[in-house]
Amino acid sequence: MKEICFNDVLFACSQALDYVEYELLGATDHHSKRVAWMGMELGNALGMEDKDLIDLVACALLHDNALAEYIATELRGTDTHQRMDIGIHCKLGERNIACLPMATNQDGAVLYHHENADGSGPFGRTAKETPLAAQIIHLADQLDVALDLGHWEEGKAAVIQGYLSMNRDRCFSGELVDLFWDTFTLSDLSSLEGGALEARIEARLPRRTALYSHKQFRDMATLFARITDYKSASTCQHSMGIAEKLEQMGRYYGYDAEGCMDLFMAGAFHDIGKLMVPNAVLEKPGRLTVGEYEIMKTHAEKSDGILSHIEGFETLRKWACQHHEKLDGSGYFKGLSAGDLDFEERLVACVDIYQALTEPRPYKSGLTHAVAIKMMSKMVEKHQIDGGIVGDLDRVMGRRSAFIH
Repeated sequence: MKEICFNDVLFACSQALDYVEYELLGATDHHSKRVAWMGMELGNALGMEDKDLIDLVACALLHDNALAEYIATELRGTDTHQRMDIGIHCKLGERNIACLPMATNQDGAVLYHHENADGSGPFGRTAKETPLAAQIIHLADQLDVALDLGHWEEGKAAVIQGYLSMNRDRCFSGELVDLFWDTFTLSDLSSLEGGALEARIEARLPRRTALYSHKQFRDMATLFARITDYKSASTCQHSMGIAEKLEQMGRYYGYDAEGCMDLFMAGAFHDIGKLMVPNAVLEKPGRLTVGEYEIMKTHAEKSDGILSHIEGFETLRKWACQHHEKLDGSGYFKGLSAGDLDFEERLVACVDIYQALTEPRPYKSGLTHAVAIKMMSKMVEKHQIDGGIVGDLDRVMGRRSAFIH
């Protein structure tokens, strides 16, 4: 069991998802936070209890959590805007949101967040058949996507009024449109620009700090890993592969259940900063230019920034985000050397390299265990990675490789 604040996890994840929405769909900066702020205020207007309000905001912040996975598995290489099947994106998002330890039943909140009041949405559900949370997210989401509430200019107020009037009882129920105007002033809607939204939500949203089980942490870590891995077709399953191997190495070293879970989570979270690296760099099949490589290297520091949101993750964050440091000081992003790196940070670094060498990518086959260990041994000779850990990886993963084959 470990105690964390659920809100911290939400904002860490949404920070990265904002960039995914912007890059893959063209949604404006801080889109999910605007959806969450509107959802929170509508929930407050309805008199929702704290637990319901927190879970509504969770669903609103993460309503597009499966965009990267959907585009990677269904649309890679096609025109995203022409071919997008909203229903599949909603199904994947609903599956992922179930990984979060909600305090209330939020079934359908993400699955049905594209349903129209008149039943013309992807699942044919009318407003009466759609959970209220899904309706709230739908109105806030569509309003921001259609009208870009993050940029206010003269005449925007009339456009919003016209949009909601035109879509009353078609996209959105009349009752929800009335609630919207009872809740928000035009002044409220004109102040949704910039990154201050997160602080405004945090100031108004009750905090939920609780003890979570190993299974709940594993589920949360799995959600982060899924979102990260599917950002690029070239790294699908990379984070999960590292998480599972780190857990296996933890058992080999005699870590207790909590220690093994921390290693699993470090693996699941280690590359979350890649969500903020352009796909043009992540998916380039050839050698990166110097400039592109510098962009790629930023992912470690971005991972550190994202995980800094979560109080209680300080040690895990070090393990996860220093996986590109080298014993000789030639790594990044801090340029640490042997005396600065704990055993777990060295372990994550070695497992990350092993996973990258042995996993297949669209442009190459994965190397065999023996070849990967040979390459890593050369890095040991250069005093870049820990030789003892490489030897242990050879023993543990060698048995695994022999069993698989």
